[in-house]
Amino acid sequence: DVLSSIEMANISVNHPWLYYMHAGIAWLICFAVHFFLCNAQRRFLEMRIQWLQSLPAPRSTTVLVEAIPCEWRSHDRLLEFFRRVFSAEDVVGVNMVKHTGKI
Repeated sequence: DVLSSIEMANISVNHPWLYYMHAGIAWLICFAVHFFLCNAQRRFLEMRIQWLQSLPAPRSTTVLVEAIPCEWRSHDRLLEFFRRVFSAEDVVGVNMVKHTGKI
């Protein structure tokens, strides 16, 4: 078996430096995976932002919100909340669907 030749069990007693080499290689692999994952995430976010900006309104400006707290479950209160979170001129309107039952 080719992979068993690089196992930790194959390190002889008089060669403890191989433990350090194994640890160094493990760290190197962790850093490489981290680097590639961060690059992939950055590229994905760039493509997603570009895609979202290319969408026409209202599809690109609509937000679906679920599990709204009881104190915000009115049209006026929800509009007030979003106007505080975003700028008031950015919030065009609020539409609520209540008691949908089974959809």
